[in-house]
Amino acid sequence: NRRRLHKAFLRYHDATNWPLLREALKSMGRADLIGNGKHHLIPTFQPLVKTGASTTSASSKPKKGNIQTQHTGLPPRDNGGKGFKGGKTRK
Repeated sequence: NRRRLHKAFLRYHDATNWPLLREALKSMGRADLIGNGKHHLIPTFQPLVKTGASTTSASSKPKKGNIQTQHTGLPPRDNGGKGFKGGKTRK
């Protein structure tokens, strides 16, 4: 249980950990860190969050016949830090 709490503090930005963190902060006497301002660690209220497979929408998947490139949605490739490898150079 203590390990779970430590992981929750490390991942305080994840909304799924907020209920556990609220409870722990209150028991530690640090309820001042719970709120909606910039100086607060976690918000007062739990937002409605989708979990599991329902978070991926059909619109995020490529449609048949839709080719994705680096310019239309694919992340840039990692080429090992090397620059562009062109063929012949122009004179």
